[in-house]
Formats: sequence, C-alpha cells, structure tokens
Amino acid sequence: MSAFGKRAAICGILFSQIFCIQALAGENTNTPCYQTTVDAENSNFEEGVWKYKFTPSSGGNVILEEGEKYTFLVINGGISSEKIVIENGRAYIGLDGICREFNLSKEETEDAVTVGNSLNRAILDKKSLLLKKGNKSLGIKGRIVEDEIYVPVRDFSEMFYATVTYSTDMMPLFNPMVNIDNREKGVSKEQALWDAKQKLQEYYREFEPEHTYRDKALMSNMMLQMQKGIDHMQVVGETASFWLLKGPCLLFVDKATGAIYYKTGTGKAGHGSYMETVRNLDGSEDELFEHILISSF
Repeated sequence: MSAFGKRAAICGILFSQIFCIQALAGENTNTPCYQTTVDAENSNFEEGVWKYKFTPSSGGNVILEEGEKYTFLVINGGISSEKIVIENGRAYIGLDGICREFNLSKEETEDAVTVGNSLNRAILDKKSLLLKKGNKSLGIKGRIVEDEIYVPVRDFSEMFYATVTYSTDMMPLFNPMVNIDNREKGVSKEQALWDAKQKLQEYYREFEPEHTYRDKALMSNMMLQMQKGIDHMQVVGETASFWLLKGPCLLFVDKATGAIYYKTGTGKAGHGSYMETVRNLDGSEDELFEHILISSF
C-alpha cells in the first residue's frame, strides 16, 4: 500500500471509530447493538493484513481475523458473552452459562447436575454426560470443554421451550449468529412491518439534511429513492428473536418487545472506511438518514 493509501486508510478508520463511538453511546446493554471497525493497532496495512474490532453494547470486544469465521450468540434479544463451541457441525454452550441466561436453578452432587425451572427439570449424569428426565434418557449428550460441561445448544434450549436459529444477516463480516429465545412473543410479522414503516415515515417527514449538496437534482432523487425504500419495505426473514425487514436499509424488529434496530455497513472489508453497526432506531433517526444519503454517493 502506498503512503497516501495508508494515510487515507487511517483517516477512514479514525472517522469510522469516532462515528461508531458516538453511535453506540447510551444504548441499552441488553440489545443486539454493536460497532465493528478496523483494528488499526493489530492490522498490518503494508502487508495487507486487516483485523477488526467488534464491540457490543454490553461491553468488551472481540478481535476478528479477516476470513476466519466467528460464531456470535444472541439470547433473548441481546448479545451474549457466553462462548459457543462448534464440533462436527453442532453448536455447544457451557451449562453454567445457559443456566444463567435462562435463569435456571442448578443443583450439583458428586454424580449428577440437576437443572430446571417451574416448567421443566433435567438431570445430567457427570460420568456419561447424558441428560435425562426422571429415569428416562433424553438422548442428549454433553461435552467437556476446558474442564467445563457443555451441552448441545438446540437440544438443550428446546427442552426449555426456546427457539434456536442460525443466520448470517445481523453480525459483522457475514459471520454466523446463533440466536436463542425463550420469551413470549407478541409482535406479529404484520405488526412489525407496520410499526417500522410508520416510524420511518415519521422520521422521514422530520428529516432535514445537514449537508448541502451542489447537485440539487441528485439530492432530490436520493430522497425519492429513500421514500420508495420505505414504501416498499417488506419482511425478508426472521430469527428466533427478530423479524428482518428490508427497506432503505436492513432493520430488525424484536418479536417480544417491538424495539426496532437498523444495520449500517455492507460487510465488505479491506478498506479504511469499513464499519458495521447495529443501533436502536429510537433517537438515532438523523444519523440513519444521513448514513443512507452518504452511502448513496
């Protein structure tokens, strides 16, 4: 990379990091919100080595290697720090971690671990790592990972009436996401679409671009395209926690709370202006529409 190219990359990185820090400030910690930017400290631009820093609203960060997949975990609408382990195509999670996330009681003896709530209970045999209900085997077997008991994500979660999905739509750099949710859902697909349309239309009427572009015709055309994106918004998928909507950008509506989130960034890495974020729509409408306009150029 040339000296000019490197300076341009660093400028883009600094801009994106400032933008993301401002964007994430004040987010509720139990959300899917995050920021991901180029990790200038650990990247080697001269050799074309790019690394990325993922920071969720709940705090902490993960350094993402370019091209290396990292499995993210979202439980009940919020990014979880619990570790996911993939073995032979099956996802496992620490028993202690998922008990915390599901608020399950846990009683341990020398031979077994009993976990449960008011609706269901299961016993894990420490020797065989098999789960059973009463005296009946459930055909679910755990694993030992770094001296900790891990259980299959889907089998264990569904035993406690949770839905589990796998997708690559929400996380940065097209990384996979395991989404687990055992909340009661009250937001239908139709309601999610209606609410998102109404909210975006309200914000659109109030939006006044801060930037003055010389080409007024181009500005008018971009605003028209933005309106069309709102008018033709549609549900394009779902995860355990969210309805996925495609409009002027990608949006997510929480099936339990109705909270609306939007994603910025395309997942195309290897340049200094790279960034991806997920933010709550409430209170960030100006930033959303400015982003849509800027990304249109």
